[in-house]
Amino acid sequence: MPRAATPPSKRAKAPWDTHPSRHRPPNSEFKSLEDNEIKCELQDLYQPFLDASDIVGMNNMERQAEKDARAWDERQGLMPFHLAAIHRHITSCFIVARRADKILMLAHQETRKDAHGKLGFPGGKARDWPELLNETLWEAACREFVEESEYDGALIPWAVRFVVHPGSAKKTISIYFCDFVEEQDSWTGPNSEIVERLWIPQDEYIQGVDDRSLLRQMRRFVAADLGRAVRDALVSYPPWSKSQEDSVDDTKSVGRRSARLMMKSTVKAI
Repeated sequence: MPRAATPPSKRAKAPWDTHPSRHRPPNSEFKSLEDNEIKCELQDLYQPFLDASDIVGMNNMERQAEKDARAWDERQGLMPFHLAAIHRHITSCFIVARRADKILMLAHQETRKDAHGKLGFPGGKARDWPELLNETLWEAACREFVEESEYDGALIPWAVRFVVHPGSAKKTISIYFCDFVEEQDSWTGPNSEIVERLWIPQDEYIQGVDDRSLLRQMRRFVAADLGRAVRDALVSYPPWSKSQEDSVDDTKSVGRRSARLMMKSTVKAI
């Protein structure tokens, strides 16, 4: 028998109505844009923080946007794009962790929902548990990474990409691309959620997306869009540099620390 998954939150059903996206999206600049315009606007929002390697600043930006969106009064007019995006439209977040020339994918236990396959990236829905409503998207992604992969270490983001779901709600997925420097590995084998951790060479991943052999193994109906977004980012950005590992002490990730604290508070609350 596979052992139970470590986080108790993974064994209980989260209330459906906790995430703001479950409710009517506000009138905002976000809703008036085409999907490609949304992706470009979001990348422009995050790029200055990535260029400056300012992880704390990126996290604080997301937190302030959450705070301002909750205080927004529709009588003020259209909710600004970045407030609506971060508070209402971005519903899920994932981390593509890169180590040397390989990226991490997880093989999940098969379920009825995974007709398209069982491979995926660490991540999931954001703020869908009452104790997690104050998480930023970055903190949510890092928490999911630690819970699902059972790795701990420095996550150093170098790109953020987005996938917009089809439909009028324009639900959006954020993908944080990070160089990963391992500090601890708590993996003891398959559990009730994750069967295997796979470090896949970047070139092999890109080829698998191009010939669709890998896309057919990925989870859920957004597999093609998510898979291609990851492929395009890997092609566009430079490969891993040994200097990134050497300088990790200067770039400790607030996300890694937040993930540890959030996991403890989640377990305690449940």
